[in-house]
Amino acid sequence: MRHFAKAGIIIAVGAAIAVTIPGVRDRGTLLVRKVLGASAESWSDVAVQMVPYRWQEGARRILGHWAVEWARQLSFPLQLGPKTHLSYSIFLGATPNLASLDCHYTVLAEGKTPHPPHVHDDEEIIIPLVGDVDILRAAAADSNETKEERVGYGRLVYHTSGLPHTIRAVGPGPSGYLVLRWSAPASKGTPEGSVPPRSFDLREVLAAQPAATEGRSRTLIFEGPTRLLRRLHAHASFARLGEGSAPHRDPHDVAVVVLQGAMETTSGRVEAPGIIFHPAGRTHFLRSVGLQPARYLAIEFLERD
Repeated sequence: MRHFAKAGIIIAVGAAIAVTIPGVRDRGTLLVRKVLGASAESWSDVAVQMVPYRWQEGARRILGHWAVEWARQLSFPLQLGPKTHLSYSIFLGATPNLASLDCHYTVLAEGKTPHPPHVHDDEEIIIPLVGDVDILRAAAADSNETKEERVGYGRLVYHTSGLPHTIRAVGPGPSGYLVLRWSAPASKGTPEGSVPPRSFDLREVLAAQPAATEGRSRTLIFEGPTRLLRRLHAHASFARLGEGSAPHRDPHDVAVVVLQGAMETTSGRVEAPGIIFHPAGRTHFLRSVGLQPARYLAIEFLERD
């Protein structure tokens, strides 16, 4: 009996010490909530949070969770001082579907380019948000012919892997644009039906006013394979107050660019202009919460088999 009493005292003291340590107490509470069905987090997310914080990134990689959900406002200052351009990093790292994702916002002085025409293996999307820009790119990867196109708010530009290109601010004043650049294992050659390197016009979609009975509307911008992805997809959506998408999971990474209004998501409220990133496999939702209808662009990245 004395052995049982000692064991009981040791357990009680250990439990008392454990609950006084915030990290241990919080992990225990999270585990109990999951076992009781009171937590919506996945078991893999719970498992990651069970280990010490300094090891969590490694645990995410082992379990396939390279990136957490994130959101960011895109109202960056346009003042450049003596500089010709400034780049604001938003995210740089691996995701469940991409070897690397680089998301940044660039402010570029009138008449300037951030670099000469260059080539990279990554694929890229550029979304102008402030001012107009000239897109300068080769007609093809092996061509000396250069095409020039002026784009601004309400347009999206896609650059394929290996295509020489650069960008120039038109003015008056600086231009600001969002860049999404990603890398992944490449296919051999160009897949049939690939998304072409070009600009896409969203202005008609952004100006449309669907009938009140239509609910949330969704317009396909493009969809197809690329050299780096099994599927690259973009659509524009219109959502009135309270409309959006119910909690769900996707097999692909999703970047949502809020262009008008405000959206509430799993990580909080994001007003235009803003960006939200949902990694593949994470439960998330979207809901319009602004005083005006929300318009947003969703870009989906699906890795190869």
